[in-house]
Amino acid sequence: MSGTGKAGMTEEELKNIELNEMFLAPIPMKKIAQPQDIANAALFLASGLSSYITGVVLPVDGRWWMDMS
Repeated sequence: MSGTGKAGMTEEELKNIELNEMFLAPIPMKKIAQPQDIANAALFLASGLSSYITGVVLPVDGRWWMDMS
């Protein structure tokens, strides 16, 4: 699960100040995910550091998901 991220599909939209603010509004961390943020989560899950983690949804969304409940 991820929030709004900077990628090829969103690059132009995020240059628009109004759209950028709209994307940031529901994200408590007020940060657009960078590709490295998603990669870090994937690397963690692929590493031995997550060897005891099973069947979990790992939100990589700047805490957006938590504020929806």
